[in-house]
Amino acid sequence: MKYYLLLLLCYTTLLSAQVDIFKVETFQTNDSPNELGFHKLEHYSPYFYEDENYTVTTECHGEFGGEVYFKNKKNNTVTVASATCPVIINKLNSKYYLTASLPHLSGFYNIYEIDDPTELVTKANDSVFHNTGDSRSGMKLLSADADKTIVLSFVYKLKLYHIVFDTFANESYIAVTEKAYLKKIQKLNNWPIVITNDVKITKNGHNAALFYIKEGTWLRSCYIDIFENQIKIYLCK
Repeated sequence: MKYYLLLLLCYTTLLSAQVDIFKVETFQTNDSPNELGFHKLEHYSPYFYEDENYTVTTECHGEFGGEVYFKNKKNNTVTVASATCPVIINKLNSKYYLTASLPHLSGFYNIYEIDDPTELVTKANDSVFHNTGDSRSGMKLLSADADKTIVLSFVYKLKLYHIVFDTFANESYIAVTEKAYLKKIQKLNNWPIVITNDVKITKNGHNAALFYIKEGTWLRSCYIDIFENQIKIYLCK
């Protein structure tokens, strides 16, 4: 009987133990992000996003909105949808996941799933698209909220993760979407973060994003570099 009780105790302890998925390192430096190499990182494509079927470009008009344009490589057809303001597109299981976020006021974010870009609104001419027609046709909203911004979204082991800053809690953490909400799985820090939507994905698999930390009236430049389950955060001058 004692043996089974001991096994039950061990099993319960293992279930309750919190094991971090990601290894996080923070580096303090007096160098700028440029000196540390962020601006030397090359995005894998000259476009916001690119795969074998599409090139994607974006527009951001701040609190007035933004757009994402999918250009079909085979027939040059352009489809477009509204998104304020695009941060990154990740492709997972043949679907496109668009993260949009803006630090206006207390900030907000939107995460969309796009199953087939041809189902988006077709752009009729070369003029800039400004919320005409059903501007979110072909997009499924997975999660949206105010008082939170997303620094970066990335895929690890066939799962989509997000680096989130919660304005009210004044903390940043790694999250996944669950039932239309962001579920925190690992805390990062308690810094007041301002996102920039300046994101780079390298050909060898690094995901990097520039952001700022509020220190009084001063914004401290920082950037995050993610490779597999390794997360490095550089606090610059």
